[in-house]
Amino acid sequence: MSGHGPGRLGLMIDIHFCKLPSCDNDIFSLESYNSILFDDVPRNNTIKFYISHSEADLFIEKLGVENTFIFHRVMLSFYNAAYKLYNFSRLALPTDEDISIATIESKIKNYNITDFNYHSISYANFLTYSETGRGIERINANKNEIQELIWSMNLKSILNNYSIPFFTNLNPTKSFKLSEFDYIVNKILQDRELSMVMHTWGKLNNYNRPDFINIVSNILEFIEQDVKRNKEKFIHKRSDYKQEYVLLDRWLNLVTKNPTRKKFFGIFNSANLFGFLSRHGSKSLADYTKLNVSHEKIACSFDDIIQRMENKTIPNQDELRYIFNFWHYTTSNIVSLWFRLRQSL
Repeated sequence: MSGHGPGRLGLMIDIHFCKLPSCDNDIFSLESYNSILFDDVPRNNTIKFYISHSEADLFIEKLGVENTFIFHRVMLSFYNAAYKLYNFSRLALPTDEDISIATIESKIKNYNITDFNYHSISYANFLTYSETGRGIERINANKNEIQELIWSMNLKSILNNYSIPFFTNLNPTKSFKLSEFDYIVNKILQDRELSMVMHTWGKLNNYNRPDFINIVSNILEFIEQDVKRNKEKFIHKRSDYKQEYVLLDRWLNLVTKNPTRKKFFGIFNSANLFGFLSRHGSKSLADYTKLNVSHEKIACSFDDIIQRMENKTIPNQDELRYIFNFWHYTTSNIVSLWFRLRQSL
């Protein structure tokens, strides 16, 4: 295209932060750190993420700069979610007999959400046609998470409306490994429900987000309703599939059935405990008068922390990390099982 430097259109990511591994397939590509070295010295501080598409050089012409930027960031978020799914599934996850509050609390003692933060989307800052190297021509646009979420739910219809062919569905019957990121991203692309949840869950990697409770709550509520509404998408004859469906059912029961429901939706909705951070925060503000000034590592339970909150003591950062670990670990188990079991019909 005239007016642009040589090379393919791509999204530039700061290499000092990004922890996603390099990848090259028929859907997307991410350069490796080593590919931009010259005499062991990086030519610049960025690596390039490409959308592998026959009309990639027409994206800006058809969609405009802002939307092309959003499109690339959404596609990167799908790879980010695929890699998170792969990493999370490598943990020693509970079996059917082990699914309980006690098991969750034992697992989260050494759980660290930052292990699933690959610093990719946060540092994907601009587009360029220039090849990686010095003198990159920047094509700047503003980030907008609301637009990205809407795109993730409507990607296929948006592209079709602007005469951009959608991604060809890879062999849907192939049994693939979670390390085959092209097949994971392909499955995400072919189902808008999967797209929305994986996009949202993949970026859920920071407990400092004030909307953390709402995001976790929405994911759990959506999956619960999806399993009820679309039972035909969870039917399969394989014995291992049935075992995993039992696991998913047990996890959802833990979240949605009394008395354990109160540790999830019961607290998500509690304006008394979380005030404006809760789902019903417009009803009242939380009333706290005391601080937890202990510098010792917490040696207590989820219930102990909540009890102190009910006694008007603001939880310290270790305590907040503990209860957020509790929710993130539970949600991630449910998301990973739901993703593997759900079929696009």
